[in-house]
Amino acid sequence: MKASILFLAPLLFTVHTFALDPPKDLHVGVYVSTGSEWKELPVEIVNPNGRILGNESPIALEKTSDSEIFVRTVDGVSAAEYQLLKLREHNNAREFRSVTGGVFHESVGATRDRIKFTPKRVGPNLWLIILVDLPHGEYGFLPPMNTTSLASSGTIYSFQVSAARSLIKSILWPAGDKLSGF
Repeated sequence: MKASILFLAPLLFTVHTFALDPPKDLHVGVYVSTGSEWKELPVEIVNPNGRILGNESPIALEKTSDSEIFVRTVDGVSAAEYQLLKLREHNNAREFRSVTGGVFHESVGATRDRIKFTPKRVGPNLWLIILVDLPHGEYGFLPPMNTTSLASSGTIYSFQVSAARSLIKSILWPAGDKLSGF
């Protein structure tokens, strides 16, 4: 009996390893691994029409490998409430259309820029998304509007992809796996 428990022990404690361990002191925001360090995606102001000033985000993702994205949320909010949006360049600005978040009114094509994803919870208020093959362009994570975080209203966490990529994938682990320290 003891021999069979010892044999199963390595299977019960399998943990996903990241290219770079996430820092322990993340505040609410969206972070990307550059391979050697974690960078917080810049917060940019979104006007009520879904317009962000400037042609591009200051952060570009490397095309050499999958990108690990961590989202730290406020209590009671899931990363699934965020929207990943394709930003369209237009007259020294980037724009998007969105139904929720109070940034764009609902109309035909209001969800055209939204990219679906399923985040994996890896700790309290900490979520992981793996970006794989996202096409060249500008993107942003739009946080949900809520009364506990009014500071996030009218903001977006932006980034750019400089070469061919095409899908969002969420990493899946066996049930029960967790990151320690979160």
